[in-house]
Amino acid sequence: MTSAKQLTQHWNALQGVAPDLLLPITDDESLARVTQAVRWLSKEIQARGSGPHPLDDLVELVMAHITAYETAHFPIPDPDGADMLVFMLEQRGLSQHELARATGLPQSTISNLLRRKRPFTVAHARTLAKYFGGDVGMWLGGE
Repeated sequence: MTSAKQLTQHWNALQGVAPDLLLPITDDESLARVTQAVRWLSKEIQARGSGPHPLDDLVELVMAHITAYETAHFPIPDPDGADMLVFMLEQRGLSQHELARATGLPQSTISNLLRRKRPFTVAHARTLAKYFGGDVGMWLGGE
């Protein structure tokens, strides 16, 4: 078993080499430093080749710190129906008119849904879920 003295020596050495990596991220500047360090570590790990690397656990720990900071300081809101519709139209290269013809929803309704001038109803959600796949809830979430 490692003694407290040995652990202290290793900790001090690690802090001297990579002071930001094991501590919680407290501001955007430390986030930038830690992100840069993770990029460097990842390149080093990849350069070594396939298979496990001794620093994989360190990268995982640091990524957890990055994720915790970003989740707290840069939350991503849940998409609403309009966001989902924009995404699906762009992903499939569809126009509002093409979607209207394919689903039977009036083009004016689609336009109003996209501009958030009309709320999504359960009927709209069912129609879009049937056409695009997925469940009804994804069209009604975030509102």
